[in-house]
Amino acid sequence: MSHALKSTPRQPARAVSAAAVLLFTAGTLAFSSAHAQQPAPTGPSPAQVQKSEPALAPPGAATTPPAAAPSWQQGRSAEHAKSALHPFSPILTGRPASELPLNKLKVPAGFKVEVWAEGIPEARSLALGDKGTVFVSNRNLSSVYAVTDHGGKREVKEVLKGLKAPNGVAFSKGTLFVAERHRITRYDGIEARLANPPAAKVVIDNLDPTEQAGHFWKYLALGPDGKLYFNIGAPGNIVMPSYMQASVNRVDPNTGVMEKFSEGVRNSVGFDWHPKTKELWFTNHGRDWMGDDATNDTLHRASH
Repeated sequence: MSHALKSTPRQPARAVSAAAVLLFTAGTLAFSSAHAQQPAPTGPSPAQVQKSEPALAPPGAATTPPAAAPSWQQGRSAEHAKSALHPFSPILTGRPASELPLNKLKVPAGFKVEVWAEGIPEARSLALGDKGTVFVSNRNLSSVYAVTDHGGKREVKEVLKGLKAPNGVAFSKGTLFVAERHRITRYDGIEARLANPPAAKVVIDNLDPTEQAGHFWKYLALGPDGKLYFNIGAPGNIVMPSYMQASVNRVDPNTGVMEKFSEGVRNSVGFDWHPKTKELWFTNHGRDWMGDDATNDTLHRASH
């Protein structure tokens, strides 16, 4: 379809533009001719000036479109116009463990919730290294952290800096893979070089060519086929996605060859594989402004 759009002839548009110019020019000439043959106008009276209405814009004049609503307001109905609902601003500096209401969390018998490490702002995704290092990503900032355990005492180290929304992390055979908003990179042998990480090697780039406003953060996981799976979300609440967006994709980490695995997935926020059937299970984040009980977030299964 995109090829057809590119090859559509543009001659009719040029013909319309030429006709409009010709009509406007002829009107100007006719007015000039009539103006030369008639007496000079005396001008309107003061009463006529007071009663006159604002002049209309000439046909075809450009008009300023109304400003678009923020992406989080798209699809908001008149009923919800006065709603107090809005996105919550994240605490980018992190929250002290003392402020976490752990005593209010309810878990099944035999389970407990405790603070494992702190000092990691905006923790989002985790990946476990071969030597026990836990790599932690974040969505709204630009760093990846490593947590190491030394006899029960855990140390947090900022190992990667200056990235663009490094939301997704995956680890395999000594290599850390990181999914930023626009690319996926690899860091070979990083677990042995936490104090001096290796340079990034690009697996695939140009994953965000339009710098979309929303759902640009990517989750990352290594599938049983050895390929990296990641999502590209729809750019807004209820907008028409491009051919790349609203999809789950996979890329060969060795060749950089990418293919679309599933489309029509508004915004997946995580996926994993059944250990026996190898089927992919993935979540989908539903749209906003449909009420308190709708729409639902959903869980999906793909057999191939």
